[in-house]
Amino acid sequence: FQIIFFYLSTFFLNRSLLKIFDKNLSNTICIVILINPIIFQWHMSFYTESIFLSFLILLMCFLFRSKSWVNFLFIGLYLGIMYSQRTIALLYPIVIFSYIFFLNHNVRKKLFKISSLLIGMSLILILIGIYNYNRSGIFYFTPIQSKSDIQTYLEADVLKLSKKISYEDARNELINFNKSIINTYGYDLQKESDKIKYLNKVQKNSFNTLIANKTITLQIIIKNYLHAMLLNPVQVFYETKYQNWIDYKKSDEHKFWLIVRIIITPIFFIMTGLGMIFSIKKVEFKYNVFLFLSIIYFTSISCWLPNTRYFVPSVLFMSIYFSIFLHEIS
Repeated sequence: FQIIFFYLSTFFLNRSLLKIFDKNLSNTICIVILINPIIFQWHMSFYTESIFLSFLILLMCFLFRSKSWVNFLFIGLYLGIMYSQRTIALLYPIVIFSYIFFLNHNVRKKLFKISSLLIGMSLILILIGIYNYNRSGIFYFTPIQSKSDIQTYLEADVLKLSKKISYEDARNELINFNKSIINTYGYDLQKESDKIKYLNKVQKNSFNTLIANKTITLQIIIKNYLHAMLLNPVQVFYETKYQNWIDYKKSDEHKFWLIVRIIITPIFFIMTGLGMIFSIKKVEFKYNVFLFLSIIYFTSISCWLPNTRYFVPSVLFMSIYFSIFLHEIS
């Protein structure tokens, strides 16, 4: 289903791009998006990337065709649905606001469209919050498991370097801390309300650890960003082949593909950068603002997690500039 959804979304994108670019460039963009191995591989997995990429493609279709406040009210509702699928969409309206700001409309119309978008998305968030409140007695719309992300993916590494201990000792220290919270406050994690209070304290402690070790935290985050942005066209294949990712990292296959990734990543980035330069004269400024800020947004908000799959939404938008480069040199 997800691959069919993606192909249909790309077909609709082609129809929308014809209003912005010539036919050859529109076709080139869609072909690159369809065959890009960084993107294509996720249609073969059970992760949420494929569906989310299809949602992003359809969002571009809706946005590029939107004219009235009703259209932006719908986009707000649509963004709310996207958020329910992937929480990284929560602040994405900021990118849309920037696009609206450069529309050729007066200030009143721009504010009306921004308000319509906010109302649409807020309605979905309120519905999620009401549902959670009826179930747990606490109004919230962010997934509770996200509150432990910093501890899971970052805090242990910070403790390891700051205290000069092994990673296993750092993880055990965090496990013991979590147990102490449960024992001190008598939380029953089977109760959703208690679990939320518990995770709030876990999250607060994680922030305190990062703030107390700013330099180490910054070093780790930069390293994570560089790792996440290293293109990986075979991640899904080897995640399927190897049950344990550590075994793959020790294999000759990993050594081979690491060299390939180190070669193709700068090539892709350079071609994308040149495509951006070419686009200055070829693409209206409002579209460039949307595409460029989309790349920055998804990279900054999710690539602090050291997993290359979190860079895939940025690759989608970069593929448009990559296509512009190919079109210009052909």
